[in-house]
Amino acid sequence: MRLRSIFAPSAREAILRAREAFGDDARILTTRGTPNGVELIIVEEGAARREAEVSNLRGEVRALRGRLAETKYTVPAGLEELSDRLDACGIAGGLRESAMRAALPHRGILAFDAAANALARSIQILPAKPRHPGGPRVLAIVGPTGVGKTTTIAKLAGRLVHDSRRRVALVTLDTYRVGAVEQLRAYADLLNSQFEVAFTPADAVRAVDKFKDCDVVLLDTTGRSPLDEPRVAELAATVRHVDRLEVLLTIPAAISHDAARVAIEQFSPMNPTGMIITKLDETRHVGPAFCAAHERNLPLAFLCNGQEVPGDLERASGERAAKWILSAGAAAAHAAAAAI
Repeated sequence: MRLRSIFAPSAREAILRAREAFGDDARILTTRGTPNGVELIIVEEGAARREAEVSNLRGEVRALRGRLAETKYTVPAGLEELSDRLDACGIAGGLRESAMRAALPHRGILAFDAAANALARSIQILPAKPRHPGGPRVLAIVGPTGVGKTTTIAKLAGRLVHDSRRRVALVTLDTYRVGAVEQLRAYADLLNSQFEVAFTPADAVRAVDKFKDCDVVLLDTTGRSPLDEPRVAELAATVRHVDRLEVLLTIPAAISHDAARVAIEQFSPMNPTGMIITKLDETRHVGPAFCAAHERNLPLAFLCNGQEVPGDLERASGERAAKWILSAGAAAAHAAAAAI
């Protein structure tokens, strides 16, 4: 691991210098005060990339083991197409059983309608109203690296500002990646929203208190590998004393069953109250993310299906989730048949 020091009069100036010297993907290991300002300790990108590659490889191995252990089902006559769709998009366990049980008395389009209704009823949805009324709603977006947390925050902030006319403040705790700070600052400038960088747990508490007159405060966090338990615990400690906090776990639609379960389990110290599924447009195998939420009784909050800000975000509903599952299943089953 190669470390570099950046000295500057302020944290923002240090981040800008680090970004210029090492690029957006440079990792900030730590920050500390100096008599003349601040010092950032930077990990060169190559070392961080190798660490991420090892983590991804481990996740792929775990996913392969999960697929080898999948249960085989006996399909009633007349429901083969529905079963193929559910299998093709990765729906298993309790969600699959609910859909097939509801469809059993029916055939054809009526079977699909019954399955869709069963899926919609089975998937929990996070209520739109805040858990802590009487002040700003404070939402921390957490999850593994590369799932689109910062883009999701930008989408959500854009919707709140432009569609709902809410006063929104953005706070980033992602001081580990140089480019993340300036990316979120740029979004805040576009929305004419207030913005703050939090380097420490005390900074996070002060930032939220500073924006107590806002309607919503959105916290962007550093992506952590679910397998890196000490880093996840560190992140949990950073936000532990933030008042009125609600945590939304963010995972990508293309995640495997095993990786989704691991992510939910390893981020459980943060007590997530809901889940966001991102990148629904990038895969037909959307089932594992929905199944994991169902298995762990974690309500869905939002669904993201593209890169457009703020357009490609929708509030989750059982009906929309069922539509995503069955339409993705149809496309996946068709692709599988064409490949034979």
